[in-house]
Amino acid sequence: MKTVIKKLKAFASREPFYQVRFVPTWLLLGFARLTVLLLPFARLAPYLGVSVASENAQHNIPNLSVALTTSDMQRAKQISRLVVNTARYCPWKANCFAQAIVARIWLGWYGLPYRLYFGLRRDDSSLKAHAWVCCSTIFVSGGNGFIHHSVVGCYGSKCDARIEANG
Repeated sequence: MKTVIKKLKAFASREPFYQVRFVPTWLLLGFARLTVLLLPFARLAPYLGVSVASENAQHNIPNLSVALTTSDMQRAKQISRLVVNTARYCPWKANCFAQAIVARIWLGWYGLPYRLYFGLRRDDSSLKAHAWVCCSTIFVSGGNGFIHHSVVGCYGSKCDARIEANG
C-alpha cells in the first residue's frame, strides 16, 4: 500500500503535460504493440511517415534542416519523457518499435518534424533490430541508435520530406 501511495504522489508531482497524456499514451502503446504483432510491416509503413531515401538517412547525427523554436524543443523533450516513462508501466512488452510509433504520433500531433529510423546490428551470431525517433537533434525514443546500429530504413514527417525534396 505504501508503494501505491508513493507512486501516486510521484505522479501528482509530474507536470500537467505528463499527467493529462499518461493514460492516452499508455493506451496508444498497447494499440501500437498489438498493431506491430498483427499487421505486416508493408501495411503499417504508410502510417509511419514519408519514406526517406537511404542515402539521406545515413547521417550519424540527425539533421532535419528545420530550426526548431525553444518551445518546440521543450515539447519534443516532454514527449520523450512521456513515452519512455509510460512504457515502464505497461504490463505488455512496449518495445522500441511500439515506443517509436507512439512518439511519431505525438510529434505529428504537435506538428513537429521527426525521423523514425530502423537499424540493425550483429550481436554474436544473430541480428538485432532497433527503432528510434529523432526530432531535430533530440532522441525522442530509442536513444541514440546510430551508435550501435546501421540504418536500414527511415521515415520522416511530411515537412521533413518537403525539405529533402527541395534541398
